[in-house]
Amino acid sequence: MAFLTDIYPILKYVDILVTDYSSLLFDYLLCGGPIIFYQPDHSDYITQRPLIDGYEQYICGDVVSDIGQLIVTLEGTVEILRQTQNDPYKQKRRVLRQMCFDQIDGKASERVCELIMRSLE
Repeated sequence: MAFLTDIYPILKYVDILVTDYSSLLFDYLLCGGPIIFYQPDHSDYITQRPLIDGYEQYICGDVVSDIGQLIVTLEGTVEILRQTQNDPYKQKRRVLRQMCFDQIDGKASERVCELIMRSLE
């Protein structure tokens, strides 16, 4: 049985990201979809490792701490997507995406290649 070790190829097909503290949320910002933060272990987690400074500013979706809340929040988020209702976090995700990515044009690899070629000259 093969296990999926690289989530990035399927990320563009994800309608709603459920994450905990993963930096994957930053990459998913480029997809534009809703994000739910599932953090049942938050109080224990923060005693074991520090979160990035200003962690709260990166919260751009509902935060839930148990499976019941997660199910209810997922159902509500699916309904928002289904009925194209006002997504309360859409603007915050847009602002965060602009804060994290200065250029969102699909030409990042081209710029990296140009930078490498210039450094080799």
